[in-house]
Amino acid sequence: MIRFRVKEQDRKPDPEPIETNAALAVIIFTAMWAVALLLILLFGQTLSKPLPDWWALTCVFGIGLGIYGYLKVRGS
Repeated sequence: MIRFRVKEQDRKPDPEPIETNAALAVIIFTAMWAVALLLILLFGQTLSKPLPDWWALTCVFGIGLGIYGYLKVRGS
């Protein structure tokens, strides 16, 4: 049975935070967006059916958000 409200004395303690390297994760995923953009720009027109323009724009925005995320993670 699901209980939506748990009494304070029945509540389990919150787990300890996990130590992570968030900056490394952001760098890796931003690099993946950059590789995807590079592949789209190099090989996108060689396919029998050209890729839509928004695919490259998605990569550009992914890179931009990755840079923003890195600056936010590094600052905290």
